[in-house]
Amino acid sequence: MVNMVQFLKKYWLNIILGLLVIVLAFWYNPRQQDLYLRDDFESIEKKSTKALLWTMSIGTIIIFAIAMKGVKKIGEVGNVVFCIALLSIPFYFCFKLIFLSGFLALNRIELSDHFEKKYTITYSLVTDKQTPLIHDFRTGKTLFYDNIGRLEKLNNLNTGDTVVISFRKGLLGVPFNPIIK
Repeated sequence: MVNMVQFLKKYWLNIILGLLVIVLAFWYNPRQQDLYLRDDFESIEKKSTKALLWTMSIGTIIIFAIAMKGVKKIGEVGNVVFCIALLSIPFYFCFKLIFLSGFLALNRIELSDHFEKKYTITYSLVTDKQTPLIHDFRTGKTLFYDNIGRLEKLNNLNTGDTVVISFRKGLLGVPFNPIIK
């Protein structure tokens, strides 16, 4: 029991960080992902990855500058570079989830009212009236509507019919919470 208490005192920060990453990976991010179309979620993912890479670059330069102050031999420079690279790999994978979660939370802050987009209904085969697809002719993409609310409204539509989807726009400018009108 004493060893367990010592272990917890020594590694409490690592344990909290590990639990945070687990909660974000398996609970928070999947629930947030359900509020976005795939392209919109990928847009937020790209923004968060870009911010993480910038943060890591600045942090790496600062750590490198601090570490180089204590270097006395040229051979130690390679050790510093190797250690920084080795430290960056787990940092990237761990904090990628944290940055993505932060960006998802920031985007959920609403600045404006709902806005609407019009889409056209098509079917994968003319005879198959079971699986309607929502198509955006402006971008030439077919939306996979697994994250769109009120899908039952598509059942009575025919090929070429127009469907209006309402979105909410977040702080980062990425639409979320698509609902069929």
